Amino acid sequence: MTDSSDQFRREREFVGKVSRYLAALRGYSAAMLEISEARVKLAERLRVVLANAKNEVPSFDDNVVERMIFEAGCLHDDILETDRACLHAAA
Repeated sequence: MTDSSDQFRREREFVGKVSRYLAALRGYSAAMLEISEARVKLAERLRVVLANAKNEVPSFDDNVVERMIFEAGCLHDDILETDRACLHAAA
């Protein structure tokens, strides 16, 4: 009888361990989703700010502003690409 109850205890402990890992992964996925959404919003806001740069700081050289807009666009695209993969994996 001891072997049977020992086996049952080990099985229950194993199922509990797997359940904790699954819960942690679900929580991580939810957190990554929130971070992804925030990153996209920030990148979009940066693009808006840079689009208005000449109005806010007329002394900025056009080349400097264009370079910042280009870099923000690349960053935005990178964020969308990586976060799409994250969102797809979470689904």
